[in-house]
Amino acid sequence: MTDSSAEPTALNPDPAEAIRAEIASKYASKLAKANLVTEATRVGIRIPDAYLEYLDYPQIHNGTGELLPEALEYILDAYAHHKHPKRSRTVEPQEPRLSLDARHRR
Repeated sequence: MTDSSAEPTALNPDPAEAIRAEIASKYASKLAKANLVTEATRVGIRIPDAYLEYLDYPQIHNGTGELLPEALEYILDAYAHHKHPKRSRTVEPQEPRLSLDARHRR
């Protein structure tokens, strides 16, 4: 006897997998854009919105939305001078304000 349970799965692919693949290919460019913005933010670089809209995303990702490492490095190097300034998280002491209210004057 032969195992006939293996043959039907090869002939009838899972429709859910086909739908997942279609959705992944449809939204891969949007995912690539989100990944690019995330990586740029992670290293402290701001990429202008006009440049993000200008990019041809199908050429810089692998089909699933993952950016090609060479493309990511090239883009981040091009905008390395757009780094966010470091903000001081410490609060500088302020001199006490003089109150115009007589009840709070010393």
